[in-house]
Amino acid sequence: MNHKAKKSLNLTKCIPDRDSSTEEELPAARIDSEEDDLLNPKFKRSTSDQKITTNYWKKLDIDLESSRKFLFKPQSITLPKNWNSKNPTTLDFFSLILDYDFFQKVVTRTNEYAKDTIEANEKDSKVNKNQKSAWKDLSIDEFRIFLGLFFWLGLVRLPDMKDHWSTSHIFQNSSFAKHMSRDRFLEILRNLRFDDPKQKNNDPPYNKIFLLIHTVMSNSMFRYSPSSNLSLDESMISFKGRHKSKVYMPHKPIRIGFKAYVLCDSETGFLLGWKMHAKQEDPDTTKRIVLDLLSIYTRKNVYMDRYYSTTEIFEDLETFQDIYACGTINPIRCKLTPEMKEEIKNLKNERALFYTHGELQLCIWKTHKGKVVSIASTIHDNAMAKTQRFCTILKKKIETTRPEVLEDYNNHMRGVDFFDQQMRYYSFLHGSKKWYKKIAFYFLEVAVLNSYVIYEIATIRGPILDRKKYTMDLIDSLLRFGSTIHIEPQTLTQMDCYLAKNETILNCTVCSTQDSRKRSAFKCGPCNATVCAIDCYDRHRNERYSQK
Repeated sequence: MNHKAKKSLNLTKCIPDRDSSTEEELPAARIDSEEDDLLNPKFKRSTSDQKITTNYWKKLDIDLESSRKFLFKPQSITLPKNWNSKNPTTLDFFSLILDYDFFQKVVTRTNEYAKDTIEANEKDSKVNKNQKSAWKDLSIDEFRIFLGLFFWLGLVRLPDMKDHWSTSHIFQNSSFAKHMSRDRFLEILRNLRFDDPKQKNNDPPYNKIFLLIHTVMSNSMFRYSPSSNLSLDESMISFKGRHKSKVYMPHKPIRIGFKAYVLCDSETGFLLGWKMHAKQEDPDTTKRIVLDLLSIYTRKNVYMDRYYSTTEIFEDLETFQDIYACGTINPIRCKLTPEMKEEIKNLKNERALFYTHGELQLCIWKTHKGKVVSIASTIHDNAMAKTQRFCTILKKKIETTRPEVLEDYNNHMRGVDFFDQQMRYYSFLHGSKKWYKKIAFYFLEVAVLNSYVIYEIATIRGPILDRKKYTMDLIDSLLRFGSTIHIEPQTLTQMDCYLAKNETILNCTVCSTQDSRKRSAFKCGPCNATVCAIDCYDRHRNERYSQK
């Protein structure tokens, strides 16, 4: 017997099998310790460990028709009094989320931070000379151009951010340099600030971007009134740098980054509430997250998954806030009696069990594959709904019945998933080592998405632009402020010349002027002049720049 086999054998002896062992086979010390814990008045088991002797639930019979009255309220928006209702532009809808006061504060704080950074770099002898250059004050119009280019980077994706200003024929993005030079864009991005650098306070962990989060969320909740059905779930923000709040979730599309608790409209995916995850040991954290996100709402239906669902949270929401909840729930939190567990164990496929406790309903459904699903709800009753599912044996859809609570959960739980899907279509993919900038990029994209939902509801007459065309029109509107902005002259690396491969090997035009003959397989793309790749191409480009 090898060493590994002996080690596994010893572990098997030390840990008895609880399913097959009797009480006499357990060590005596183990029995004494459990008896001492039970006799100790300070010892208190959790609800899941206690044997429930009282019947918390009352069994219900299956009803084919629902008698519950569902809440239904369509979405609505609130527009300003001076709103241009005849011909509103995409920039007008975007300004409902990010207003003029926000632009003014960001421009002021960015200029102050840039000047303070330059003064600190001038005193530091270790800093490079390139970082000691003078700062040109940022204006509101130039900041709008910066935002237009920022959204453009998410619409046209390239491997590197600097490739958008490249003069290579492979990328062909000379339009970026017409609105703002590459160095100016990177300079604004490097010094972009949303907080007051001179004011130090004890705000939440994301105080550096509190202005942006507060502006987006407050204007969104003021301008938009959601429907009756809300969705609560997690959302991930990609970040691979260093931060104490960074988490790893292997089953999410974005596995590494910041986790946020998000409340969205189930129909449109409009972001209504956002709370950043913090690593805490408080057992009431989940309950506090749910109550905080739903604190300003009443008479709504909220759908959540098993991470948040407990019988206590559902009862508190209905009692104190008049909010009805529905969600999958862990069976450990259901307070099941041994008789109920035995009944669930013997349940056949595609059959349901219903239990009630006051206004709270518990549905146990066993799928056609034998998986047991537990759903708690204060919205639904014990009704069944006709639906269809695909049969793998017959290779076609067949009619079947499912609990109505399960159908509504599948239809209304998709709000956060739909929000994440829309966010990833035209998101800014380029990374940043600063954690607050990644969250800032996230909320700038949220502002575009929320403004688009308002645009869809407000546009009653005429054709409605899709998300891509709406983003393109918004970018074009933001870049129109560049007509009065002075564009800095381009450097040699931003010229139209680029090195390309020639079809045939010809004489170099630069070497021919110096009474020497050299053959080259390269040429200047726009000029179509054969040049040597090492020295002659640089001379040719400098001569063309001096002529201009």
